[in-house]
Amino acid sequence: MRKKKRNKTFSKVSRHGKKRVIKRIVHRKSVSEKIVKNARIYGVPKEEVGGEFRMYLDKRCYSQNDDPYVIIYNGHIFLFSRKNYKLITTYAIPGRLMKQAIKVQKKFD
Repeated sequence: MRKKKRNKTFSKVSRHGKKRVIKRIVHRKSVSEKIVKNARIYGVPKEEVGGEFRMYLDKRCYSQNDDPYVIIYNGHIFLFSRKNYKLITTYAIPGRLMKQAIKVQKKFD
């Protein structure tokens, strides 16, 4: 019997993070792996954001125990651990802040 190859892009995702991506963004595991990989590569770090959107991110993300590394990508907020760079969880960006998120994403591209 052969051992299954582990996908390295998804190996740095906590079990909770994996469940949240599948539940909140897509419903297929294969697509969720690609989204996390793209968020790491093309996502906008929190440091590039300002104004009301930055205040929302600070408030939302500091409710976590440790200071997470925050990435904005494709209308969602991805929280990664600074210790081992695992995906902790993901949140949808509220509708009132979506325009600002789109501007930041375009500016960063």
